[in-house]
Amino acid sequence: MSKCVIEEAIANLATAGLRVTKQRRAMLEVLSKVNKPLSAEETYSNLKKGSCDLVTVYRSLGQLERVGVVQLGVRENGT
Repeated sequence: MSKCVIEEAIANLATAGLRVTKQRRAMLEVLSKVNKPLSAEETYSNLKKGSCDLVTVYRSLGQLERVGVVQLGVRENGT
């Protein structure tokens, strides 16, 4: 994800009526810097310490998926 894609994702959140929180923005930044799919736990571990908790990551990723910003994927090991 580039800055342009992040801004588009933020626009999609706003259009869907979801708030653009610091936590969601931080997750988008993390996801934009990797070249592979991340689990919720991996996303959480890449966030700045104390920026949010793991439950928030799970909930936010679900909301990001619902509005089409991220896609759910399943790895061979089931995660």
